[in-house]
Amino acid sequence: MMYALIRDGQLEAFVASTEGYDLAGLTVIEVEGDVRRLRYRDGRFVERDPTPAEETRAALDADARWQAMRDASPDQVQAWLDANVTDLASARRVLRLLILAVQRLAKTR
Repeated sequence: MMYALIRDGQLEAFVASTEGYDLAGLTVIEVEGDVRRLRYRDGRFVERDPTPAEETRAALDADARWQAMRDASPDQVQAWLDANVTDLASARRVLRLLILAVQRLAKTR
């Protein structure tokens, strides 16, 4: 359980305990769930928009090619490329996947 500290309609902080806080002028709301996924708007909590890194991760995790390549050996990757990249359209799909993977790696550093 977390607590949201609200002042003048704006979220100030999520805290695990209100102990030690000067609560004058604050509204305290109990919040359940993953507070990292929430934001406070118009007097209520709503799911926040995913970050670009989260969007990239979701796109990669939903891509069957990424899932197959994630644990493949170099020889398996080469065999997959030889069998599946046969024209410009398929090369573009693989390039898109590669860009997403590089983007994900860059954002996690």
